Amino acid sequence: RATLRAKAVRAKPGHFVKTRISIDNSTGISGEGMEIHILYDAVRMTPRSQVDPSKPTVHLTGLSKNLIFSDNSATSNGELVITGQGGALEPGDGKLFTIEFLIAESIPRKTILTFAIDSAFLRDLYGNPLVVDIVNEGGIEIEDGYLPGDLDGDGLVGMADFARLRDLLKPSSDPPTPEELLAGDLNGDGRLTHKDLVLLLRLILGLPLDEN
Repeated sequence: RATLRAKAVRAKPGHFVKTRISIDNSTGISGEGMEIHILYDAVRMTPRSQVDPSKPTVHLTGLSKNLIFSDNSATSNGELVITGQGGALEPGDGKLFTIEFLIAESIPRKTILTFAIDSAFLRDLYGNPLVVDIVNEGGIEIEDGYLPGDLDGDGLVGMADFARLRDLLKPSSDPPTPEELLAGDLNGDGRLTHKDLVLLLRLILGLPLDEN
């Protein structure tokens, strides 16, 4: 059994946004036969590879780095399909794929754009089909000032955000606000942990978040 989540994110009009498909437990899952169908708002979102054919739309992560896959992002129109041909997922939880779109200009703030898993098929390493639970967490909310890692909402990502995240990880800290959780959950597992602290430091230093 596996659970896939389309994570809620925020985006700025006229900018690229990196959306996330996460998995709760990737242990023992084969890439062969994988098929994930993702619905998106084709009127107001454009896959990265349709904007620049030299750039991919679907990015592998530390969990999926050994996956052999293809996708239809170059020709898709509202439904992105990720198909696995081989390999296996690394054990763990968090981001499975990062998927990049260009958001159209002049979309009003608070607009929610569709980004949702429609269906998914996964197999274990022995070829047996898995029951896949799908959780769609809210789509893409259009805002003007959101950046991943920007916990204090000042439009910049720096050591002040690192200090805030470190404080939120203390046992005596109040729970994060929804905005802090959204900005600080960099590994996509739905909570703030020391893994996010490491990723935030990488972001501040200008290093890639994913291993590859």
